[in-house]
Amino acid sequence: MGIIGEHVSTIFIVQTKIDLWRMRESDGREAWQHARERIASRAASSAPTADVFAVSAREFALGTIDDDEALRERSGFPALLAALDRTLEVRARNARIARAGAVAGETIARTSARLRREASLLEAEPGELQERRDRSEAQIAERERALVRERDAVARAGLERERWFTARGDALADDLVRALGGALDVADIERLRDRARLHSLVDATAAQAFSRFARESAADTARELERVARAHPALRVADVAALRLGGEPGVGAWSRDLASGLTSTIVLGGLGGPTLSFVGGVAAAFARHARGAYMKRELGADLGATFFPTLEADVRAYVAGIAAKLAAVYAELAETIDGERRDVRAETLEPIDRALAVVGDARAAVAARERLRSAIETLTAIDAQLTEATAPALESREGTRGDVPAPVVRRASAFDSDAYDRGLRAERYRVVVLGALRRGKSSLINAIAETRILQDDAGREATFPVHVRYGDVERAFALEAQGLWREIPLDRAIAQAAESPVLIEVPWKMPRELVLVHAPAFDSGDEGAQQIAMAAASAASEVLALFSRQLSDRELDVYRRVAELEKPMLLAHTIADNETAAERRNVVELAGRYLQGRNIPVRRIFTISALDYLEHVHTGRPAAAWNELGALRETLRAHAEEHMQRQADRARRAAAPAAAPAATGVSSRPNLRDALRRFLGREP
Repeated sequence: MGIIGEHVSTIFIVQTKIDLWRMRESDGREAWQHARERIASRAASSAPTADVFAVSAREFALGTIDDDEALRERSGFPALLAALDRTLEVRARNARIARAGAVAGETIARTSARLRREASLLEAEPGELQERRDRSEAQIAERERALVRERDAVARAGLERERWFTARGDALADDLVRALGGALDVADIERLRDRARLHSLVDATAAQAFSRFARESAADTARELERVARAHPALRVADVAALRLGGEPGVGAWSRDLASGLTSTIVLGGLGGPTLSFVGGVAAAFARHARGAYMKRELGADLGATFFPTLEADVRAYVAGIAAKLAAVYAELAETIDGERRDVRAETLEPIDRALAVVGDARAAVAARERLRSAIETLTAIDAQLTEATAPALESREGTRGDVPAPVVRRASAFDSDAYDRGLRAERYRVVVLGALRRGKSSLINAIAETRILQDDAGREATFPVHVRYGDVERAFALEAQGLWREIPLDRAIAQAAESPVLIEVPWKMPRELVLVHAPAFDSGDEGAQQIAMAAASAASEVLALFSRQLSDRELDVYRRVAELEKPMLLAHTIADNETAAERRNVVELAGRYLQGRNIPVRRIFTISALDYLEHVHTGRPAAAWNELGALRETLRAHAEEHMQRQADRARRAAAPAAAPAATGVSSRPNLRDALRRFLGREP
């Protein structure tokens, strides 16, 4: 689930056969309810957003046959089916609506602009029209030649990409066999004999190999395709790639960016194809032999003779299939560019020819103007109807529990940067925790605070900054338009963060002036997320930027903009639990090279696991030696204390001159500005 959770936004866990677990236990609850709690608890570490559904297929079948509504409800199936409808059918439908609406909107905009240009031509003189036509002929010829060159370049790039991808399949097959050979060699034979444990071992090993291959290959491919898209804005490259690779545009990994969609498709396809077949073959070999008759020696012989050669062939065939689908993406883009070449002459010259045909004929010119005006009005009306029709799909939030999930998020409330600035106190040491979706901002803040303050899904719900700082008791506040903080119920804090910035006070061991700021994910789909994240960073004393696995181009672009604010920056590689020591080192070294290449100065890169650190806090067992969350926590503590010391030194220096007049009998007046700030309710 941890592997899948990196690539899939919604996970369902189905606990089956609860009709066999109806016996009551000491607390009066049925045994299946205790089992469900254990399942949910274990799932929380790897897939915190997963829903666990407990069902009985037998009771559902009997309830359906006997038309017994109570038995059907007791089976748990109605809740599961309703959730599936919401998250699969509705999300896919809304993604299609959004995509169709976007394409239609672009077509309407282009057509309206062309009609307006044609209307303006009717006002020109005949000589001017003829001169424009002659000039356009030369420009069109050059444009057609340029489009032919671009079409051919994209077609060639597709063939080269197919060869490039296929060649890399050999290296992937070698890498996978070598990794699996080592993992199986050191594993206990009883673990390999247990198919579930064998599957877990093989998946964990194969996922690392497929992920490395996918990240590097997808990033390179996405950069090339995005260059094509930038040259031709009308090309919907991500949509074409999603459909060619068997995905649904705007849903799941394809709702993020092109590189994410490609990476997820490659990894999940590899685990569900070659890896699955390999596990099936090894498990079948164990099943054919009596216990004790098929041991490491026999397995090793079969691995070398049969299983590994078959796996290598399967991996090469799988990568070749991906390569062919990518070649089809390039071919479709080349065809679209060729269509643009075929249309450019008609779209440019035909409006001029129609204007020349009616020049000098006042009645015909008036009729032409009226026709164009009517067409533009019709398109405007269609555009308005289209916007109204697609609004429910666009405004719905994606999620498993909402009424209508959808791939696009739009803000309900505008971000008031002036109120935000007025609500902040200069003496606080604000550390803005900045990162993309699923980078573990909530878990990290909880680990630094050593208590659970934010829910795991806060990153999805909170579209405004959430400030966390010391307080004698747990309280929550919402920022109002005047820059004042109004107290709200604590359990409403995250929901309120969808409407305004929020402050949560909690008794903790960190410095009292330290404020941790959970910034909204800048790739959440919220139109203003980047603006709000940058506003929070602008008001920060220090920025803690998060990434996992590999820094994406989008993250690097945002962090480069933050670096231009000249704020001190720390970087944290999060969710490193499932990586080997070598992989963790590689991730950090690669991040360092990326940062240097973008000229982004970072004081230090930490490798952390919030889950491992919190287990250390709650159980007392030592944290993993590589987990630097404790060091990060102490670094933030030291920076906050240094800040507080500087504040105290400045206050003493400012107070020193004021003491002299007091000694001569002149009373000093209070600082009215500070008193007014306190009265007006600045950040508590």
